[in-house]
Amino acid sequence: MVKKILYLIACLSFTLNLYSKVINIGKASYVDERPIGQSGPHQDTPFITENIKGGLPSNKWFSSVIWTEFSEAMYPLPMTFSCAESGFWVGHPEKDVFKEGDGDIQIVMPHFPQFSIFAKNFNPKDARLDKYTDFAIDIVMKDGNKSIKATVVRGSPFIYFTFENAEIEINFLEKGKVWYGNDNSDSIGIEANNFNFAIFVPRGSKWKDLNKSTFSLSTPKGKNFLVVSALPDNKRETLEFYKKYAYAFPTNTIVEWKYDKESSKVITKYKILTEIKEGNNNKTLMALFPHHWRNQNIKTLPYSYDSIRGKMKVIEGNEFTTEYKYYGILPWLPDIGKYDRKKLNDYVNEIYKKKDYIRYGPSYAGILDPYSLSKNLSRLGDLSAIATQLGNKKAKDDFIKAIEETINDYFTASETKSKRLFYYEPTWGTLIMYQAGFGNNTELNDHHFHHGYFIYGASFLALNNKDWAKDENYGGMIKLLIKDIANWERDDKRFPYMRYFDLYEGHSWASGGAPTGFSAYGPNQESVTEAINAWVALIMWGEIIGDNAIRDLGIFLYTTEVQAALEYWYDVYKDNFPKAYRNVEASQVWGGKISHTTWWTEEYTQTKAINMLPITGGSLFFSRFPDFVNANLEELYNKVGKVTIWTDIIAMYQAFTDPDKAMKIWDTSYPPEFGNSIAKTYYWIENMKALGKIDPNITANTTFYAVFNKDGKKSYVVYNASPTNITVTFSDGKTINVPPEKMIVEN
Repeated sequence: MVKKILYLIACLSFTLNLYSKVINIGKASYVDERPIGQSGPHQDTPFITENIKGGLPSNKWFSSVIWTEFSEAMYPLPMTFSCAESGFWVGHPEKDVFKEGDGDIQIVMPHFPQFSIFAKNFNPKDARLDKYTDFAIDIVMKDGNKSIKATVVRGSPFIYFTFENAEIEINFLEKGKVWYGNDNSDSIGIEANNFNFAIFVPRGSKWKDLNKSTFSLSTPKGKNFLVVSALPDNKRETLEFYKKYAYAFPTNTIVEWKYDKESSKVITKYKILTEIKEGNNNKTLMALFPHHWRNQNIKTLPYSYDSIRGKMKVIEGNEFTTEYKYYGILPWLPDIGKYDRKKLNDYVNEIYKKKDYIRYGPSYAGILDPYSLSKNLSRLGDLSAIATQLGNKKAKDDFIKAIEETINDYFTASETKSKRLFYYEPTWGTLIMYQAGFGNNTELNDHHFHHGYFIYGASFLALNNKDWAKDENYGGMIKLLIKDIANWERDDKRFPYMRYFDLYEGHSWASGGAPTGFSAYGPNQESVTEAINAWVALIMWGEIIGDNAIRDLGIFLYTTEVQAALEYWYDVYKDNFPKAYRNVEASQVWGGKISHTTWWTEEYTQTKAINMLPITGGSLFFSRFPDFVNANLEELYNKVGKVTIWTDIIAMYQAFTDPDKAMKIWDTSYPPEFGNSIAKTYYWIENMKALGKIDPNITANTTFYAVFNKDGKKSYVVYNASPTNITVTFSDGKTINVPPEKMIVEN
């Protein structure tokens, strides 16, 4: 009898295991059914057609069309766009200024719909994403056998429409003035609210009621298309020039990038493939953002558009290329500061002896939300590096052990576990960390922030335990986290390609336009430095485990997002922010807005520091722009006087230009920012004092490097994470031989 019972138990166990919701990946695991009591994405049935396969692009400039029946405002720029029951609405952003409660200024250029493209007796139930490529989309509205498709391209002065069995109407909110063309024209020029547009149609088309606020179009059989264009002026010759390019319909958009290690450059090519609808010209026009055209050898036309990102310059052709220097990052600063080593060791031991490792965050007291949990891991990683420099092996081992135990816990799933685990959500194709926070589950917000801190901490664990980082152990799960935020393999349909990164605008979107009441201005991102930190983490992980694909992915994303941050958050060239904007930098960037606030406070120090932190060896790019850093801090000091919160972050930031002043303003009586420590702040300031500023003219053919200049004396710093010797060559001819897993400093 006992044997029978044991046999039945064994069979039951096998059956349960056979239908288990736990998915193993090496020694790690996750679940593919939502844990009991937890919430997932608020939209269970995304608005897509059967042509969309795999993980969904939840955090793109166009994502609101997936999240809601029609869409929120979209900002492809230079035009704006939206979908509604009444049609595809085309707009041109118009600048406005709002004063915030604390006196700061918001600059908004919202979507003001000017006219819609619609059809007679057309009643679509929704608008659906039908196709997306690297910087273009197709959206379809259907009603029975009637359909209208809009093709919208990021940075294009054209929006393309094709239709089936539909009698097209153009409906103006207010009467538009036709300043060029007649009932038989294949192009008309329109003025609406002081903005100029053109509509290009097939030859042989007929217009009706052009003098009314609603007019209609009939096209020759088999020529079921039209093109809307934003014009930079109301000159006939401009319209005729644009007309030459209007009939090259885009079929694909591609962003190709590579990291050239020897020249330390990131080279990115943007391409549009086209199909000729009429005539024989397959070329198009493209409007470039400032981070595209600045300091690049790109020939622009005498046409441009004002936008919330600054001046967009127009080029002729189907592709362009940008080249940015990669100035290197460091996993930690070299230990050359003339500081009190006992004092620093005491700071480290204070944390070690308290075992103050994994703490609850200030935002979700009593809950290990994904943000605070991951910042804990990042903090411990930095502390482990400092403890290593000090020879404090006990503290270092304890910090690494805490990282390992915590990650292993989160990487161990079970059917009964409802928190401290990851869940793969199959509809959207994403990994959600529970317990949830900051909308990471319902709106898929901020995964690149959370996973970035997580991977950053895991990189220090990998540095100390290469076996742990192998794919057959726990490294395979880290790669899934990377794919969730920046899937670089187009054929891997479990996750969308580059979920958080806007390949054309050059930076990430933390929130992709899920309808929350805040989405009228499109997607948004607050802390660009936390996005940059995610790409720093990818560089570190890839370099430490010897995965060049991940390393190069991180370098591409890091180098590009730094360029975008310099333009759109910091305006270091002082020509993107309108004069009415009163701050040196923007705290939040939206599709159609910049503002100086945070999601949780108007306190001025935090509204600035959120785009400074975390300060790491990936933040050294700030040192290349001392005038901006000083102006940013001067504005802060003038506003608040004495800094009384996050004094550690402000002091570390001040160290980019004046480490002596940094040490004076740092007040240890105030607690450090949650992801930071007193030990790291002290270590950072003293070492920056010894190193000086980044030399902006020298690069090297390796990953972990930096060149500093203090009073004309250069310091070449290299870390070799590999198990073999390397020889590093700098662009000024300097060479350094670096032993395995060593940091070398040569003057």
